[in-house]
Amino acid sequence: MRPYVGQFAVAVPIFLVISGFLLYRPFAAARLRGHERPSIGAYGWRRVLRIVPAYWVALTGIALWLGSNYLFHTGEQPIEVFSARGLVAYYGFGQLYSASTRGGGIPQAWTVDTEVLFYLALPLYVLLVFWLLRRYRLGWRGELALLGGIVLLSQVYKLVVVEASDMETVTVTPLPLLSSLPAYADHFALGMGLAVTSVAVAQRRHEPRVVGLIDRRPWLPWLVAAVAFWAVSTRIGMEGSPVEDMSTAQYFARHALFGVVALAMLLPAVFGDHRRGWVRRLLGNRALLHFGMVSYGVYLWHLALIIQFVHWDLGSHEVIHPWVTWLPLVILGGWLLGSLSYYLVERPALSLKRLVPDRRPAPAPEPAP
Repeated sequence: MRPYVGQFAVAVPIFLVISGFLLYRPFAAARLRGHERPSIGAYGWRRVLRIVPAYWVALTGIALWLGSNYLFHTGEQPIEVFSARGLVAYYGFGQLYSASTRGGGIPQAWTVDTEVLFYLALPLYVLLVFWLLRRYRLGWRGELALLGGIVLLSQVYKLVVVEASDMETVTVTPLPLLSSLPAYADHFALGMGLAVTSVAVAQRRHEPRVVGLIDRRPWLPWLVAAVAFWAVSTRIGMEGSPVEDMSTAQYFARHALFGVVALAMLLPAVFGDHRRGWVRRLLGNRALLHFGMVSYGVYLWHLALIIQFVHWDLGSHEVIHPWVTWLPLVILGGWLLGSLSYYLVERPALSLKRLVPDRRPAPAPEPAP
């Protein structure tokens, strides 16, 4: 069980691929269907409302609850949240970029820093692509080629960082160059490519064979994801090694297999009849949908719960393994705190999205056949 638990970090690529898909699909749909581009101002305002209020409330609450400097060290004492430097780094989504802040605040929120940088970069990509593809009259295949180039450049970037650092072992999280947007641009690009493909497929009269296969057997992509997760957990030599102690080959294999898991997990939700197959019924389960709705709050608060359990010495017993005790408590407590975050902070904040409306005209109705 331990090798598989050690690779639960696959949740990060899954989230990044989903983010790339959801955020880019409206832009891809507008371009490929010849509609006006969605408002970048409205897009940016919605991203602020979705991410910032809940994060700031969680950061403040956790710092007051556990202390503004409570557990994690990355080579030096973390800067406190309520110091002058901490206010800028933590509340400004910059904790990832310094060893003195990376383990403080909400330690797992380095992924939010990477996500926020993607939010800022996406409009620039949209403006470039709308101009470039219109100028050269490239279709969806041309855009997939561009996204493939981003995937390739991300691999080159990571290889340069690893080689330039002359590391005997690759340490991802403590190294901002391997935790920032360029290192994960390939995972975002996978989601964006899936968005482009889904729009292109929807416009075709006859669905491609592979889409028909996913429609009829939605469990097949999940089987691919399971095999990839098994491989990353047991077949690249990381079973007994710390997750942050990887050779260069292990690092690239792990990163690539995580991308396969993330993409394969998403395919049944994107293609096919959503009423067909147990996979889609599972994805449509009300409890799972609700957990997904409050998942941002769960993400922000769950580590604080674990740290509190450490302080309570909840794992000191000998009969039951701490994970057996902690897991249901963390799930239940995380769901409760995530629900409070959603209903008290996130949903009221999102109600303000109408202040910056997307003023695109409604598309004209299609003529009757």
